[in-house]
Amino acid sequence: SDGFEFDISHISGNVYAVAYRGTGNIGNLSTFSIYPNGTISSVIDTLNFEGSSTRADNPKMIQVNGEIYALVFNGAGTDGYISTVNITSAGQISNSVLHNVEYNTADGEAPSIVKVSNEIFAIAHETANNGAGLLETINISSNGTISSVISSLNFDSTGTTLNPKIININSSIYGIVYRGPNADGFISTINISSNGTITSSIIDNFEYDS
Repeated sequence: SDGFEFDISHISGNVYAVAYRGTGNIGNLSTFSIYPNGTISSVIDTLNFEGSSTRADNPKMIQVNGEIYALVFNGAGTDGYISTVNITSAGQISNSVLHNVEYNTADGEAPSIVKVSNEIFAIAHETANNGAGLLETINISSNGTISSVISSLNFDSTGTTLNPKIININSSIYGIVYRGPNADGFISTINISSNGTITSSIIDNFEYDS
C-alpha cells in the first residue's frame, strides 16, 4: 500500500528488485520481471529487510557478490544501518536477512553507497540536523557478513550537507555531489584506497551551482 524512497537494481536477465520504505515505515524488498517488450510481471518475492531497526528510510541497494546484496538505510533515530540478503537469479529472496549491522549509532541519513574493491564499500551520508557530510568505509564479505567501520572523513567544508551521492571517478578517486548552504550545488573529491583507508582530507571542493 506504500512505496516511498525507492531504489531499483537489475538482478539477472529480466529480474529486477526494488527496495523501499513501506507501510509503517518498514523496509521492503520486492522482486519482479520486466520483459524486453516492456511487460511487467507480478511480484516474485518480498522481504522486510530492516533487521534490528524499527524503520528504513532512504534505502540504497548494491550487489556485494553473486547472489548477495547489501541495503544501506537510515533507521530509527536516523542512525546508519546495513542489511545483507540473498536474491537468486530467478528473483527468490532469502527468507530472512543474512546480517544486519548498525554501523553508525548517531548519523546515517540519506545514504549513498559505492563499491571500492572486492569486499570494501564506501557510504556517504548526512549527519544529524543536516550538518556536515560524513564518508565511511566498511567491509562486507562475500557471504554477507558485515564488519565494523574501517575509516571515516567529514567530506563537507560548508557545514550543510543534504542528499549526498557518491561515484567512482578514477582508480582511488571518488566524487561526492550534494546540496549545500542555500540549496546550492557542491561537489567534493576524496581519495579512498582499496583497503578502505580514506585520506585524512578532501582533495578539492567546488560549488558548481550558486
